[in-house]
Amino acid sequence: MSSQVTLKINGQDVTVEKGTRVIEAAKLAGAEIAHFCYHPKLKPDANCRMCLVEIEKMPKLQTSCSTEVSEGMVVETASEKVVDAQKGVMAFLLGNHPLDCPECDQGGECQLQDFAHQHGAMTSPFGEVKRTFEKSYFGPLIEKEMNRCVSCLRCVRYCDEVIGANALGSMNRGAMHEVGAFARQELACEFCGGCIQICPVGALTSRLAMFDYRTWQLKKTESICNYCGDGCTLTLEAAKEEITRVSSEMGTGRNSGDLCARGFFGYGAINHESRLMRPLLRLENGDLEVTWQWAFDKTSEDLKAIVEKYGAKAVGGVISAQCTNEAVYLFQKLMRETIGTPHIDSGARFGYINAVSALTEVFGTARLASYEDIVESDCLLVFAGEMTETNPIAALKVKEAIRQNRAKLITVSPYNARRETYISHLPHLAHQHLQVQVGSESSAILGLTKAILEAEPASATPQAMLAKMKTAVSGISFESIEAASGISESQFQKAAALFRSAKRGVLIVGRSVLRGAEGHEAMLRLSELAVISGQIGRPGCGILPLSKESNAFGALEMGGAPEFLPGLQPSDPENKGYNLLEMVDAAARGEIKALYLVGENPLRSLPQKKVKAALENLELLICQDLYPTETTALAQIVLPASSYAEQSGRFTNQEGEIQKLRPAIDPVGNSKPDWEIFSTLTGKLNTKEKTPYQKLRGHVSADAVWKEAVMAMPEGWSTQKGAKPEALSAYAENAQIAWQLPEKTVQDGLFALQVGQSLFHAGQMSTYASGLTTLLNAPVILIHPEDAERLSLDEGEQVQLSTEDNKAGIQLPVKTSKKIAEGTLFVSEHFALSVKTLLPLSVDKTTGVPAGDSGWVALSKISVAAS
Repeated sequence: MSSQVTLKINGQDVTVEKGTRVIEAAKLAGAEIAHFCYHPKLKPDANCRMCLVEIEKMPKLQTSCSTEVSEGMVVETASEKVVDAQKGVMAFLLGNHPLDCPECDQGGECQLQDFAHQHGAMTSPFGEVKRTFEKSYFGPLIEKEMNRCVSCLRCVRYCDEVIGANALGSMNRGAMHEVGAFARQELACEFCGGCIQICPVGALTSRLAMFDYRTWQLKKTESICNYCGDGCTLTLEAAKEEITRVSSEMGTGRNSGDLCARGFFGYGAINHESRLMRPLLRLENGDLEVTWQWAFDKTSEDLKAIVEKYGAKAVGGVISAQCTNEAVYLFQKLMRETIGTPHIDSGARFGYINAVSALTEVFGTARLASYEDIVESDCLLVFAGEMTETNPIAALKVKEAIRQNRAKLITVSPYNARRETYISHLPHLAHQHLQVQVGSESSAILGLTKAILEAEPASATPQAMLAKMKTAVSGISFESIEAASGISESQFQKAAALFRSAKRGVLIVGRSVLRGAEGHEAMLRLSELAVISGQIGRPGCGILPLSKESNAFGALEMGGAPEFLPGLQPSDPENKGYNLLEMVDAAARGEIKALYLVGENPLRSLPQKKVKAALENLELLICQDLYPTETTALAQIVLPASSYAEQSGRFTNQEGEIQKLRPAIDPVGNSKPDWEIFSTLTGKLNTKEKTPYQKLRGHVSADAVWKEAVMAMPEGWSTQKGAKPEALSAYAENAQIAWQLPEKTVQDGLFALQVGQSLFHAGQMSTYASGLTTLLNAPVILIHPEDAERLSLDEGEQVQLSTEDNKAGIQLPVKTSKKIAEGTLFVSEHFALSVKTLLPLSVDKTTGVPAGDSGWVALSKISVAAS
């Protein structure tokens, strides 16, 4: 039976898929039907009545947004009857609407303006006094003006259906209907900005961009967000070389037009007054701002002096995983080929290298799953309970799979299944939530693996792998696994059966595994779990590791690690380079004399190590960054870099999708793009090659750098998606598969402290965005309400966290949170640098990834006398 339907719209034949709405079919026929409540992302509501059409053999006009097409249907969108009805609806909408277009921020992109010109009368038929709503404060970032509202309920439905926050609702009826938060309180939600973007009028607008510019005064540039690895397409809107607003086009990009708080409100960091504007030399008698020529000369001369005196291996370099592919490629080339050192690393060392190295070892590639696979799946196994905070748009894909495809969700996380009032939480949506003890994710992997092996492993599992796995788990009981994880045998069996029986299953892995102790080993075991579950090697199945950084995948593919050359080709084992932690240790013992840090601040990211002493032991420290940091304060040379909004380049998101950045404004101050700095330094250091890259229109081109990088890659490096059978077979034959008996992790009388990411911040850059600091600008300790009640703690009360090794500890205020499990605490990493000093630091024995996000602490009240 055909899945297509042919109908006639305004005399034109149109063929569309069954289930298509008339309003969508009309658009294909070139007829735009006026509407307000309809939106492609939302279920049809048909409340505005503006989209009426005339359908043959139907006595009354029909709402085109809710009417599905049928074979032979005849539709008129502009008959006299339809036009009269639309004018009537428009008259009612305008009856109470204020004539404030000149001061409304929506002016110029307002659907009511557009449709009123098309369907409205020149004068109003109503002479009554317009109803008005008293203006009230709605929140720090969103301005509400209910006098402009047309009651389409798009905002309410988007918040409910897409975001899942349920923060908005309807109040009153008829002409007095309005939208607001519960009990007319101030809005408290995820602040994704979706309600602003989806509002067809000026009822909801951004307070950050109030009355600044008209939409036609803004230069709009499509680019990629740099706050996480989701890889969201957004539009940077600028005036007078300043980013004044961010928007996104519905349906575009890997994010389909959706954004999070960081993407929508985090642009203030770009033009922040604290940006580094000019090159800086630190001299004995003070700091000196210099020209780029002087800075390039000084940097190249000092690097040459170090190499001549101590050799090339006395130099090391670390680059941020938020730099572009072009920048990372040139940086590793500068280090390896021009200077001659193998010591090159990147921010991907903070966890993501565990995923890429393990997946390529087992499957020959790390491109194993896409967002489309998530949305179309029927079962999702998620080791990332904090996914809404770390990767909000990827979390939206999970919610979409649950909402549209009725996918079953299994979450494995220390968080409990309760949620904050108006912030979505994946464990709350889970069909089965395995609430493990902090740091026991590996035990949960073992439990799921054992349950599948004892039931029915996938028939496609290589026999060599199957035999090794059965041997590895045979001596471990479910009782010991439960003691370590807190999950019973029946829970493991139920979850394992659900994932094993899925036709399209996707495994999603987050920070708790990738940055946990022995994260590389955990990723190998998860890969094996996916194989015996039958969720590898079939369409719609796979593994998706989540990235905190915007270009962690790209950084590794471009050679930003000592283990890999460009294209993830293994480096020379005879000339093994140091990773980040090894460089710090080498600097401390005097082996490395010069470090070049690009966008990395190890004093903040590794507070457990004696980084400051190591950096002070260097003869040369070069820092290239956007802002002054704890590390730039120690540098002899500081180079100002351009942000993602000021340069061309490419990011590779966590799916492996390569996407292009475009400059929306000129570089702030006298900053330069990272790749341009490396290109110039290469020319300074390499006297044989004056212009290492071709010039286009008189300027070095990022596209030219990209062309060279692509030429250095192995064939099929970016197009190979899905497991390579030959790689899996080789792994099955050669792998050493072993499980250790898990140990009980709970320590009586202490709290399990986790440090992680907040929904409103990512790294340090977001702390310079005024919109985001309005929402969160100071550290707090999240604690379960029952723990707070047991300890007689009030909201905002100062407490002390301490350990046996650090009895002085730190003091922070507490805030109750329903999603935090009893016996656990959570502190966001963005403002509380000192909190990590309480946590032990372990290093992955295979990849050198530092794991220091959790540990056991004592919590005590601070006495009144002491305060």
